[in-house]
Order: sequence, then C-alpha cells, then structure tokens
Amino acid sequence: DEVDVKTILASFVTSTTANIMLLESYVKANDFEKIKVISHKMVPMFKQIEANEIATSLTNLEINDYNSTEVKVIYKNLEPQINLVLTAIEKYIN
Repeated sequence: DEVDVKTILASFVTSTTANIMLLESYVKANDFEKIKVISHKMVPMFKQIEANEIATSLTNLEINDYNSTEVKVIYKNLEPQINLVLTAIEKYIN
C-alpha cells in the first residue's frame, strides 16, 4: 500500500538524517568505533532500497580499519550521495 511505503520512507529519511549528522560528528572526532556502529546501523535500509554504492561505502566503513584521512575522504564522497537519495525520497513522499 502506497501510504505504508511513504510512511516507511519518511521514517527512513528522518533516521538517516539523524544518522548522517552523527556520522559526520564521529568522522570529525576520529571516533572509529562509533563510525563502525553507525555505518552498520545504516547499511540494511540502503540495501533494501538498492542504493548499493552507498551500502558498499557504509559496509567498508564498518569492516575496515581506515585511517583518519581515508575515513574523511569516504565520508566526503558518501554524504552528497546520501543527500541525493534523501532528496529523491522526499520528493516522492510529498
């Protein structure tokens, strides 16, 4: 049912917006353990909506021991991709 899908997607937008803000703060703080935890939390829904490139980047953040510079580069590339997905979803649900 379209109403249910839109409700789920709205929840996804809300939680992803909060999670990306947390991820950004963890990247700035070089808190690698929290980066792994939040990345792990974000992966399933991106896989479910078939945003595979984002899911792969998040999985890489989760499982690899990157240094600070590598994490910042990955985040710098990841953040605009996530924002594009969120914008598209928001247009669909509104």
